Amino acid sequence: MVGVDASIALALWFPDVPSSVPKAKERVEYLVQNFASTNERILIPTPALSEVLVRAGSAGLEFVNQMARSSRFEIAPFDTLAAIEVSIAIASAIRSGNKRGKNMKDTWAKIKFDHQIVAICKVREVKTLYSDDPGLCSFAERMGIHTYALADLPLPTEEPNLFSQLEEQMEQPALPAPTNAAPTE
Repeated sequence: MVGVDASIALALWFPDVPSSVPKAKERVEYLVQNFASTNERILIPTPALSEVLVRAGSAGLEFVNQMARSSRFEIAPFDTLAAIEVSIAIASAIRSGNKRGKNMKDTWAKIKFDHQIVAICKVREVKTLYSDDPGLCSFAERMGIHTYALADLPLPTEEPNLFSQLEEQMEQPALPAPTNAAPTE
């Protein structure tokens, strides 16, 4: 199982949301297609889902219903095990004297939100988290979860269609026909 945060989900379902890379929707769609071909499930932690639902507006309930019915996506709540994971991580950070870690610019509220997303992924045994949030990725990596950002995702390869191949052939100059005849005297 892989996890996604709001930045990835928003790029997929709301392509008008500004993104850090060009063609973010195409990159995420290609990723989801690859997951579908391998029957990989995609976990959406509820704190990330809440960010997506803000964007969904009044369509949010239908959006949740569609995801709940999908065999490809799984919504995962912040539950007791995730709360225990967060408490361990935060207590460790406080003991180290640097509760914010490398995310000095982020608010403490955002850092706790990121901790919840990572804790949900960790207790659900997510090995890879897709996120375009450097702070979230940094924390996930420290917790043993590999991460990929939008810029890491490849674009789908464009397969030439029959008509473009024909047009290219027609545009190329014709080669002279070979001659096998013996020279004439």
